[in-house]
Amino acid sequence: MFTPKHGSWLNVIESFFAKMTKHVLRHIRVKSKEELKKRIGLYLQEATGVTPHQYLIHLRIERSEQLIRCGNMSMKEIAAQVGFSDQAHFTKLFKRVTGLTPVKYASAL
Repeated sequence: MFTPKHGSWLNVIESFFAKMTKHVLRHIRVKSKEELKKRIGLYLQEATGVTPHQYLIHLRIERSEQLIRCGNMSMKEIAAQVGFSDQAHFTKLFKRVTGLTPVKYASAL
């Protein structure tokens, strides 16, 4: 399972809200939604060691591993179930994260 860089998820969340509160109390204004999105992403990356996008990929791959272990769905169905619109992209990212293609992962079970 994917874990945060420092301590528990509770610590990550507490740290995140402490930073947000500090900035609000310092009256730093966020000029746009994009700036807010960027700041939140940076806070989460600092807390977890990965970008929000990388974290999402890891969550999707972890869920796909669970579905593969169940053994009752095709790889195309699993890819769609975890949020990939393209099975080839799913296979590429699965291999990058696990070192195996989804089919080889299933065969190794």
